[in-house]
Amino acid sequence: CINQHMVVATSKSGQQVPFEAFQMEFGSRVRGIGHVIALMAPVHDPFYLTRVWCIYEMYTAIGENVKTSIIMPPKEVSQLRADLADRSKGIGEVWNNLSRVDVEHAQASVPADRDRILALVREGPGFEAFNASVVVRLKDWIVDSCEAYLQSVLGDSGSGLDDLSCLVICENVNKLLRWDGKYDRAADLLKQATERAVRSQSTQSAVHFRQLGVVRRMQRDFDGSMEAY
Repeated sequence: CINQHMVVATSKSGQQVPFEAFQMEFGSRVRGIGHVIALMAPVHDPFYLTRVWCIYEMYTAIGENVKTSIIMPPKEVSQLRADLADRSKGIGEVWNNLSRVDVEHAQASVPADRDRILALVREGPGFEAFNASVVVRLKDWIVDSCEAYLQSVLGDSGSGLDDLSCLVICENVNKLLRWDGKYDRAADLLKQATERAVRSQSTQSAVHFRQLGVVRRMQRDFDGSMEAY
């Protein structure tokens, strides 16, 4: 969406490009496109998040309120769903990797491009604010995606998943929602899955009601929390 070598060319000419000026130009190109698509693959270590230009593009799209779609190839979608259904592995690795976005460790095909973009970020928003903006968008994406998958499972009796598997998925999605501070949504999903927990009569059922108690406590519903426990 922009000539990535423009920064280097301008630098070589002796001109200094203020962050605001570069952000305005880059932003105008992103706005012109109107839709940024970010490919997250492999799911446990997305290549997109290792590239300076890709991270900067997402940061710009967020700042310009440009539609940003995050997608995965079918193989990675299957892997993510397998993680959600695996109680021993869970979703923690994916969440932690998305939380550790660090543009200072990202790379570019042209080293000079990387150096100049990092200088622009340093002189502009700073690395902490820059990284945090991208991380928030990534967390929203993974939470929304996993929640939507769980909703489809809970609402589809023909999904082929038994109650125990559904409860494990529910446990992992509930963790994501709690980690992201979305307690009301977490409580709603747990209530939707309660019938399965009662029917399952398994150790996973006990986990389910314990999670419901934790969420209600976070909502300061202490009577409801005790009831769930």
